[in-house]
Order: sequence, then structure tokens, then C-alpha cells
Amino acid sequence: MKEINLRLLLAATIAATLAVGCHPKTNAEKATADKFEWLTDYKQAQQEANAQNKPLLIEFTGSDWCPPCILMKKEVFTSPEFQSYAAKNFILLEVDFPRGKEQPRELAAQNMELAQKFAVEGFPCIVLLGSDGSKLAERVGYNSGSPVVFIAWLEKMRKG
Repeated sequence: MKEINLRLLLAATIAATLAVGCHPKTNAEKATADKFEWLTDYKQAQQEANAQNKPLLIEFTGSDWCPPCILMKKEVFTSPEFQSYAAKNFILLEVDFPRGKEQPRELAAQNMELAQKFAVEGFPCIVLLGSDGSKLAERVGYNSGSPVVFIAWLEKMRKG
């Protein structure tokens, strides 16, 4: 039943995304929005994680409609503490399922495949992979908190 509900949610999200149109985020928009880079291409992120021997932090989000996702971005991901820590320790990948933003069809399809591959059941969902692609941890949901608490969790998961 969960698989059917997830498929329906993801299919509706993709349909809404495709209905809005297609237009990728420019690098300037990414830098302005995030102050540091979140990749959107899974293969590129995997290659960089492997080349730099860093874990891959994947955020599954509904960036423009999911209240906990929006709050997590505001409280954690845009904080200087998190950005400094993440830039040194992770390759970051955003897997977004927006409803009001344009997204290229290829990106929407990739994101759907990733959500199925990692059996995402809610947003936000953080998946942490080792540089070799092995799954280290997963965390679903966000109830607010500080960047320090989130960083402590990441550090514990990263070091095993």
C-alpha cells in the first residue's frame, strides 16, 4: 500500500512539474539562493563524491510547497554553520519535487527514479551515501531545530 501511495504522490508531483514547464536553475540563481552549491545531477554528484572521497548528502525536497522542507532550508541549510561544515565534508545533491517551479523533464525523471531507488516515503528526506555509493544513513522529516543538532547527527552518521 505504501508503494502505491508513494507512486501516486510521485506521479502527481511529476505531472504538476511538467505542467509548469521546463527551465533549469542557473548557477547564479543557485549561488544566490543557497550561498553554496547543491548539485542536481546524480551522476555528477556521485563522480565528485568518489573523486573527492567525500560522502554524498542527498536532500529529497518539495522546495516550494512542503512546509518542513522550507523550514529546514531556512533554519539549517542557509545557516553559515551548516554551509561551512557541508562545504568541507560533503558533496550535496538536491532532489526536488516542486509544484510551482519549472524543472527540465530529464531532471524530473531522474528525481522520480531516485525517489523510487531510495524508497522515499516523505519530505524532507536526507539520504547519506559513502563516497563508494553505500548507504550510511537516512532521515525523514524535520521538526525544526538548530544547524548544530543537524550537524551533530551528520557527523555521527558520517563517522559510523
